Amino acid sequence: MIASFLVNSANGDEKKVSNSPFFGEWRSPINVETNIKSFNPFLLIKLPADSSLIGSSSQYHELGVCLFYGTGMNQNYSAARESFIIAASQGYEDSKYYLGVMYLNGLGVLKDEVFAAKYFFEAAFKGNSPSQYQYGMCLKNGIGAQKDPVKASAMFLKAAEQGHSDAQYEMGMAYRTGKGVEPDDTQAIYWLYKAAIQGNMSAKQNIEDMAKTSKEAKEALDKVNYKSPPRNLPPHQPKNRILNKSVVITDLPLSLTS
Repeated sequence: MIASFLVNSANGDEKKVSNSPFFGEWRSPINVETNIKSFNPFLLIKLPADSSLIGSSSQYHELGVCLFYGTGMNQNYSAARESFIIAASQGYEDSKYYLGVMYLNGLGVLKDEVFAAKYFFEAAFKGNSPSQYQYGMCLKNGIGAQKDPVKASAMFLKAAEQGHSDAQYEMGMAYRTGKGVEPDDTQAIYWLYKAAIQGNMSAKQNIEDMAKTSKEAKEALDKVNYKSPPRNLPPHQPKNRILNKSVVITDLPLSLTS
């Protein structure tokens, strides 16, 4: 299937799709690091259609990314899904993240929020920070999973500690509003600052709002505005990190689990 698609793609038989598939509060996939320069997806053209065991999982993932975005070939979500499934079956977690995005938005598949949460869940517990963030959003909003702000915050924290700016923003807002964690302005400022210096404007706006009454927030805002190295910022002390209530591997993402 993939091989035959690439042949058709090379001949220009597939229609180009250029519109961005993402919308609303669900962010575009994090730019997954690939080595496309050293991997030529057209090398797979000569493979038989059922040669799923030929080629590494990273190669099939990179091929899926090319097909997903239309990089060097025509965009085709169905073919991208096939390539991601091969990579995911070999344990490639980034491919599970993309499959989650595709099921969440109905890209090349019928939209299925439960399946999306399942893929995010599986990759999240292997340390994939985009999946940790997206599964946190599923738990926060009750999308494909039972709504649970406590477990959502635990997921956001895992991604935030890996530098995921959207997760850092969610942690800052959780501490500011007390949803899923005990309210703590110091922790809120810490995580909002982390997100703001990565360009998250919503995080900066919240720091500006807090700076009206908080000296710590004013200091953080000054450092965001002047882009100077952080000094004397409140240290990260996760004293409110969820104990005995965090997500565990046995938790299922399916909202209709009996």
